[in-house]
Amino acid sequence: VFIPIAESNGSIIEIDEFVIQQVCRMISDRKIETLGLRYIEINLSVPDMIQEDLPDKLMRYVDIYHIHPSQINIEITETSADTFTGMVEENVRKLSRLGFNFTLDDFGTGYSSLSRIIMMPFDIIKMDKTLVQPPYSLEKERERRNAMTLLESSADMIHRVGSETVAEGVETEEQLNKLKELDTEFIQGFYFARPMPESEFINVVKAKNKR
Repeated sequence: VFIPIAESNGSIIEIDEFVIQQVCRMISDRKIETLGLRYIEINLSVPDMIQEDLPDKLMRYVDIYHIHPSQINIEITETSADTFTGMVEENVRKLSRLGFNFTLDDFGTGYSSLSRIIMMPFDIIKMDKTLVQPPYSLEKERERRNAMTLLESSADMIHRVGSETVAEGVETEEQLNKLKELDTEFIQGFYFARPMPESEFINVVKAKNKR
């Protein structure tokens, strides 16, 4: 409810700028590369992506905190990608040339994203939980089999277009093992952890690095 309201009244741009600043601060303060983290992701909405000064705004914070653009991964939801305009596409290409990475989020929930995958420089594509969970949750065997075929085909297609995969919504070991079989690079979900504050997240990463 909160995000749609913020998008409709225009305050989302100010909110997202605060998030951008905090992410850049975190990357700098925590020295994420020493923790084995390649990047931190930022979700940007369509109102952000149509701002002509978006590349300048992002580079300003990158320079202030002395970090590299490749340490930021910009997430765009599949439904947002369906409403791409010329300015959005121009910003994506410009930011990509500057070194920022891009992720297409929630793949499997929209309608026109296949053409976006062909045209836009997405480094990572996230398979939505609506692709990941049905092979194990549907009641009829035929439906589970079809859902598994769709999951396998989606993972294969993402790899074939040169992007890395993230599987969202993983909650069971059975799902995890299947995604490993599909060579899924990154896997996220409640099986591993729930959302947590920055300090707790850093402690979890440090603990895993000691294993």
